[in-house]
Amino acid sequence: MAGGLPESPAHIGCGETYLTAGRPSVHRNCTAAALCLHERERWIFWSQKHRGAQLHRVVNLSQFPIRPDIGCKSLASYVLSRVLRRLPRDFRQLDPYVVVPFVGPDQTGTCFKAANFLYSGETKGRRRHAPPNACTRRKRKVLIYELDPRWRATLGVPHVELRPRLEAGRGLNADQWADREFADAELGDRCRSRRLVLIAYLLSTLMGKPAPASPKRDPKARAAYYRFLEKADEFGITPTKVLAPHRERTIERMRTQETVLCI
Repeated sequence: MAGGLPESPAHIGCGETYLTAGRPSVHRNCTAAALCLHERERWIFWSQKHRGAQLHRVVNLSQFPIRPDIGCKSLASYVLSRVLRRLPRDFRQLDPYVVVPFVGPDQTGTCFKAANFLYSGETKGRRRHAPPNACTRRKRKVLIYELDPRWRATLGVPHVELRPRLEAGRGLNADQWADREFADAELGDRCRSRRLVLIAYLLSTLMGKPAPASPKRDPKARAAYYRFLEKADEFGITPTKVLAPHRERTIERMRTQETVLCI
């Protein structure tokens, strides 16, 4: 993996390009940080004066193109890990602490998630000199990675926790758990999400019994239950979408624990 050291400690205009040798060939561009980025500033929590003095410690990962016809397993994660290891050395004149990549709206950023990058929000979709509130480009996801876990103490900025946390056992009582665990499911229509909550609550009261054995004997409820299942493919309802909010609540509870055993 090749790269060149920035010639000047000034953060404006400096950059780095990494190119993997052999086949397949992948390049990764690292550039100076954006002068102003709301989601980044909200997470770092620094003043305008502080940002002007320390902005060179933020590096953008601007491009990470991998052709779809390249069938090399885990290539993106491998290249990303190599780049993150080399960045502190190659940018030693700038002493970077934070890395900020951008992920397009049609991309998931799987390799960044696997590397524990933190999602902090979306860009405004506005170019540097565009009028206020004008959307002149596609909005992109903003991710953040800490090269040095002690950087906040070094820079003298307070800790900011954007990742939601949920105490273990909270919201798991009989009256609230279905709404908390499934209400945020993105099924294309809020009515379907509400129906999912009702179905989850109904199944929790049956405890292994078939749905028609509902104590309420509500024909409309049973019809809606079976229609929800029969129309799942048509509406694009998948197990992943159904379980997504429950997965998020589980992760939020895990963040409050020092040790988590996953079986």
